[in-house]
Amino acid sequence: MPRPLVYARAAAAAVVLAASSIASAAVVTIDNFEGATSGASYGFRLPNFSGSTAANVGGTTASPNIQRATNTFPAGNPNAGTMVGETQFQFIDNTLTKWVRHTTSGATGVPNPAIDLSQPLNFDIYSTVPVSVSLLVRETGGSGPIGSNGGSTGTIEYVGATSFAGPQGGASAGPVGKAVPANQWTTLTFDIPNESIKGFTGNGTLDGAWGVLEGLAITSTGNPGPITIYYDNFSQGALPEPAALGLAGLGAVGLLARRRRA
Repeated sequence: MPRPLVYARAAAAAVVLAASSIASAAVVTIDNFEGATSGASYGFRLPNFSGSTAANVGGTTASPNIQRATNTFPAGNPNAGTMVGETQFQFIDNTLTKWVRHTTSGATGVPNPAIDLSQPLNFDIYSTVPVSVSLLVRETGGSGPIGSNGGSTGTIEYVGATSFAGPQGGASAGPVGKAVPANQWTTLTFDIPNESIKGFTGNGTLDGAWGVLEGLAITSTGNPGPITIYYDNFSQGALPEPAALGLAGLGAVGLLARRRRA
């Protein structure tokens, strides 16, 4: 094989590898459930755990009322490993004010995960009925690192909620967040510094450089369920853009072609 072609192929491979590495280098995994035992609670608490919204799912008699890691989940997520998180619940009626404060407070596995408030937060989600999702971020302060136990002291803000179906901050708030369609995996990205911020127990402004992912605000869109939600790959950082990687690959192919012509 001519030596220039060997160099060209190596250079092309290096371009693709470098593009992939640069795009993903800043992404830090918070929770991908791979360290969990299937069937055991992990990462979040039961849907009725928070007294703020327990009444929305039937209180202490909520049914279904499940949170666990599982190795059985819908296909179609190209980012999936062997485990995901799962929660099951049902709203008591179909009003748009119903929501669940699905909290990480004191959870097994990755409790109160610290997050950098200057970076995007991403995760994959699948729901059997349409819902909307926003973040609950606790203003704990601290210094990280991402994913460490950031504690449970500080006020809480909604991140990514643009409006409310009821009185802001309470059990009947119905925070309207990012749309999650039914029966398909969706990757949600919350660009925290640029998202709409509303007050839960806080003042509607994110203060400080660090906080905690206190939970997910999961809001009804009119179908009370039963609802099964799967989630996976919680991370921080800018996810690689497939189009950018594709262009890098095309550039590598072009380089290879030029080398061959030479």
